[in-house]
Amino acid sequence: MRIYGLLIRRHYFQSWGQSLLTILGLALGVSVFISIHLSVGACLTSFQNTVQAVSGQAQWEIRQEGWGLEERLFREVKNHPVVAAAAPVVELQVPLRDYPGQVLWILGVDGFNEAGIRRQGAALTSLRDQDFLSLLLTPRTVALASELIERLALRPGSTVTVLINGRPEELKIAARLSAEGPARALGVDLGLMDIAQAQELLGRVGRLDRIDLLLNGDSPEELQRLRDIRPPGAALYRTAAERQGTERMVRSYQLNLLALSFIAVLVSMYLIYHVTSLAVVRRRHDLGVLRSLGMMPRQIRLLILGEAAGYGLVGGLLGIGGGELLARLLLHSVARTITDLYVLVGTSEIVFKNGEIPLFLACSILAAVASAAVPARRAGQLQPREILTQRRGTWGAPRVLERRYVALGLGLLLLTAVLLFFPAWQGLPLAGLLATLTLILGFSLLLVPLTRKIVTRCSGREKPDGNPPGAGRLGLLYFAHSLDKMAVSMAALMTAVAMLISVALMIRSFRQTVEHWIDQSISGDLLVGPVFPSHQGDFQFLEPEVLRRIQAQPEVRDIYYYRGLFISVAGHPVRLWSGNLDVIQRYGRLAFTAGDPETIFRKTLTEEEVLISEVLAYRLKIPVGGLVTLPTARGPQPFKVAGIFYDYRTEGGGVWMDRRIFLKWWQDDRINGVRLYLKDPARLPQVRESLLKEQAGRYALAIVSHRELRGQILAIFDQTFRITYALEAIAILVAFLGIIHTSSILNLFRAKELGILKALGALPGQIRGLLLTETTLMGFFSFLWGAVAGTWLSLILIFVINRQSFGWTIRLYWTFQVYWQTLAIILVSSLLAGWVPATLALKADIQQLIREE
Repeated sequence: MRIYGLLIRRHYFQSWGQSLLTILGLALGVSVFISIHLSVGACLTSFQNTVQAVSGQAQWEIRQEGWGLEERLFREVKNHPVVAAAAPVVELQVPLRDYPGQVLWILGVDGFNEAGIRRQGAALTSLRDQDFLSLLLTPRTVALASELIERLALRPGSTVTVLINGRPEELKIAARLSAEGPARALGVDLGLMDIAQAQELLGRVGRLDRIDLLLNGDSPEELQRLRDIRPPGAALYRTAAERQGTERMVRSYQLNLLALSFIAVLVSMYLIYHVTSLAVVRRRHDLGVLRSLGMMPRQIRLLILGEAAGYGLVGGLLGIGGGELLARLLLHSVARTITDLYVLVGTSEIVFKNGEIPLFLACSILAAVASAAVPARRAGQLQPREILTQRRGTWGAPRVLERRYVALGLGLLLLTAVLLFFPAWQGLPLAGLLATLTLILGFSLLLVPLTRKIVTRCSGREKPDGNPPGAGRLGLLYFAHSLDKMAVSMAALMTAVAMLISVALMIRSFRQTVEHWIDQSISGDLLVGPVFPSHQGDFQFLEPEVLRRIQAQPEVRDIYYYRGLFISVAGHPVRLWSGNLDVIQRYGRLAFTAGDPETIFRKTLTEEEVLISEVLAYRLKIPVGGLVTLPTARGPQPFKVAGIFYDYRTEGGGVWMDRRIFLKWWQDDRINGVRLYLKDPARLPQVRESLLKEQAGRYALAIVSHRELRGQILAIFDQTFRITYALEAIAILVAFLGIIHTSSILNLFRAKELGILKALGALPGQIRGLLLTETTLMGFFSFLWGAVAGTWLSLILIFVINRQSFGWTIRLYWTFQVYWQTLAIILVSSLLAGWVPATLALKADIQQLIREE
């Protein structure tokens, strides 16, 4: 072991520059992967802790869609012999008026019935008697977490203003909640109120949002006894099962980001493979001496693998630290994206779970060792005589082996085509993600043979005319001669380019599809509601007074009344929309997947038929004319599907019905918001100003134009995909580290040749030109095959992975602009990557370089 340690350290110190680049590349790849795992994992933990805090030890809950449960049901449920503990709940997510972007989750609970549920750990039961009495007896009082009070620079006794249906309401902070149990890790800002005070504040006197239950047993007979006392429309849900649908969507988002971040790890593995291969070539003579002194082939392999393990160890340690730092930078962006797309989460702490650091470190070492396995095996197969007699620095794969690479590459591309026919597994596009990997590996194996054919033809076109070749011609010859040595670095850059182009095409296509959908499906000149249209908007309602004033506006031609809520359909969280669809029929151009729009609208307006989104139809396999069963306030009810519409607002799916059907089955006449169609759209600023003046001081309404809504939707879209560009930039950076390393090593191999060129009178500019020509050709051919692979990858992302992950149909919008921009980036970066090695090569002493000649 001591000999191994000495040899490995000697290699590290002799090639410290290359070792540093290798470690840095691996550390960047590991950092990207870990940062995604930590940031999305922190948001999932925030969601789970929030659910645990607001549910406590409750295993079941009774809930009724629409107006909720009548309060008198609680007494009957609490005294049922099956129930061990029960607690009523009223809750609402409300914005803080003076803190834009801050949302307070108000939870109204009954302190006398909370002991069995133990909501938010022991925070509620630990309140002092006077604090508890203040919450119970003083109107408009709330208990907030100590961390929230300090963050907002408040104190007990001060007030905070919340917006309830656009109406400002002041709440007095009566107590601090201790940060114990789940409350310590809550991801959202939670406020506790006495349930009676919360009912009055939220306008729900006599009604409950749900009843949390802890049962003595959950056998089918006991559950049925409990179901027998519930009113029509009230459903008994298992608490854990209700959150699984949301968790499944967030984990699907996490899987796609992890797959994208794995590209940086794959490029790092290419880099380690390349570094190890070149190290074996440079040290052939040293390895031959060791073999002649009695070192066995397996010991040679262990030596090479030990060096790679050292890269993995140091790179992993740096990657873990860098991943935690990068996760902290990404956390806000990821949390905002998940909140916009799935569920309200807050920024949480970045922490490693038990055993994760050793696991990540072991994976880093394993990835490095696996990357060096092939070079180590080749080093162990070399014979001492062969090593010592062969010229130092020679390297090249035999053409027989190259033909094997071609066959294997074509086989991987064929496997890619086969994998595309596999369906998703439990909602995850595992076969599609594996197809992206086989496609990249296939093109990596074909890169050298395809490039060699093109370079051979190009270099053979020029006829020798007796004049010495120029720098460009000589650089092309150098490139052709060293193509085998550059293969892995080019494959790494090709991989990064392929992912950059494919993701750029996918995002552009998705954005163009969304823009087209907005113009076609979202109509109205002005949208008015208590908050900007969002998930939280479904829990806020327009006050009757506000509705009357809007209806009295003389400039308004038509009004679309909107109502939405979340329901669960076959275990999937689904958004239900209702409204007077005759207005949409007149002014909107709703995009259906198939069928005549007029016929579809006629069925929704004259019969009890509904529209479902493409996502829901795809996941539940419901065709036009099929049935979808919805949990209504009067119990589960099947509805016939009149049509399937395109929708990109939710990943869980959506149902859209006429308002008359909603009023019949949900018996809820509240309105979340309205769309206003003006007689003269040119008067839009004046109408908005008039509405704002009428409500000034009484209601804080969100009034946005169609153009503003369009811009805000696209801003959310851009925010969602901003993180992908950061991941791609890091992958390309790692790939260019490989080019710098390759160019440096190649210059060492050809040091004597460069010395001879200098001695023969070659100018520094000419030598620099031929070396930069070589690195530029590396970048160009990496881009060429990366562009081909990226185009195919974009088709897989758009039509396979996206479809299986989210159920959306995205139209392909192809453009040359992505390719030209990427080519410019690659060529400029290739020149910069080759500049430093070329400069170092020019500084070498001529006499020292050619003294052996």
